[in-house]
Amino acid sequence: MSPPLISSFIGGKRVAHEGPRFPLVRPQDGRTIGEIAESGEAGVAAAVAAASATFAKHRRAPTHKRIEWLKRAAGAMAS
Repeated sequence: MSPPLISSFIGGKRVAHEGPRFPLVRPQDGRTIGEIAESGEAGVAAAVAAASATFAKHRRAPTHKRIEWLKRAAGAMAS
């Protein structure tokens, strides 16, 4: 069985990239646990555009709302 492919998450959506892939290796035991798809120039441009648009939309959000978003993101990464 091949290791899972880890793709980009841009603008709230998973984005599959064609092209080179790199192994994701556990430093503890040297085992390959996944592959990371290189996003390339187009993927980086899309990520920057999405981040800029999101910043412009939410730059005046109150602190309590930003804290809520960060806690939600931390919870998603922990699970």
